[in-house]
Amino acid sequence: MSRRMYRVGGIAMFSREKQKALDILEREHQVILGMLSVLDRICSTGRPIDDEFLEDMEKIIAFFKEFADRCHHGKEGALLFPALEVHGTEEVKLAVKELSDQHVKGRKLVAQMKNALEEMKKGNQAALEGFCKSAKEYGDFLRGHIAAEDEDLFLTARSLLPDLEQDRLVREFERVEHEEIGQGVHERLHRVAHEMSEKYRD
Repeated sequence: MSRRMYRVGGIAMFSREKQKALDILEREHQVILGMLSVLDRICSTGRPIDDEFLEDMEKIIAFFKEFADRCHHGKEGALLFPALEVHGTEEVKLAVKELSDQHVKGRKLVAQMKNALEEMKKGNQAALEGFCKSAKEYGDFLRGHIAAEDEDLFLTARSLLPDLEQDRLVREFERVEHEEIGQGVHERLHRVAHEMSEKYRD
């Protein structure tokens, strides 16, 4: 179950061994926040739209689609949230529904960035402004979403979910990564986050 360590945006990614399910999700939040910081730096420095830039934007958008949404949000939506609906109060269930609905909004914002990127590939330099506008909206939105989970829902979940249930979730997270996301994909996306963080430093 061990994971190689990467440092993303100053955040060290440690082994999963003996971690709880909520620890895993919180560490993934740190990787996602690191990539949001990369987006901020890219849009604030006015880099030229060349082939290298377009290739990097493809990698970043793919990261948010595959890691943030398909992998991370997928584990929350298919595994953590249903467990909280079983063990939680009505208030918790309402919070889960709101956060689940926010996942849909995040997908729409990523799609907007992807559409702007496709315009840039066609030579439309002005599309960078639209890309960065969507990137800022996505960053503001996702940071708020993560804060709501880390500072509220996950704290509640730690008291609600029995240790055996968290252990089951850890096993299911591993299954999802290997069988549904694909062997080695999670590690590859960590490497992309590390690469982009190193390349687009302050």
